[in-house]
Amino acid sequence: MDYEGKNALAVARGLLSPYPVPRIIGYAVCNALSQKLAREGAISVDTETILMDLVDPRPGDHVGIVGFTPSLVRHLAGGADEVTVLERGPRTSRRPNVQVTTDPRRLAACNKVLITSTTILNGTFDEIEAITRKAVFRAIYGPGAGILPTAFFARGFHVVAGMLVLDAALLAERHAAGKRWGSAKQKCLFIAP
Repeated sequence: MDYEGKNALAVARGLLSPYPVPRIIGYAVCNALSQKLAREGAISVDTETILMDLVDPRPGDHVGIVGFTPSLVRHLAGGADEVTVLERGPRTSRRPNVQVTTDPRRLAACNKVLITSTTILNGTFDEIEAITRKAVFRAIYGPGAGILPTAFFARGFHVVAGMLVLDAALLAERHAAGKRWGSAKQKCLFIAP
């Protein structure tokens, strides 16, 4: 594939491709465009609010989460009556109010849902998004989630929780060395208007 001389938006359309390589490259370009728009103030970014404060798991809630992120599952299980975790492979939880499943249809019963941005790359996002439309709160999260949030808002998402790259060279260096990204990035939220 030759991307030389192509405009960024044309390459970003690769995100819609059924093929993995153009989809990944398109995803990266969308993320880079979002970073640029955020730095220029063209899209509103919140670096103060914490995602879990917006999820606000409470008694009576049945929270769904796509992707087993231990710290998030632990927090959700501490407040919600029930937590359903969608994972691609078998996994278990020792918490009695946490059920781990490979069946995305189980998310339909959840009133709050967190969807990992990995679903965009692995081709499962559209199915999961459709299953979770009745939830009163939906967020997409993960390091790669900060991509053009208005597209998610148009589909009824309340929050896009991603990250801003503060120092690209340092992030690349730390990533290549297998180190935490630390001060090279900052967590952020894009909150629906």
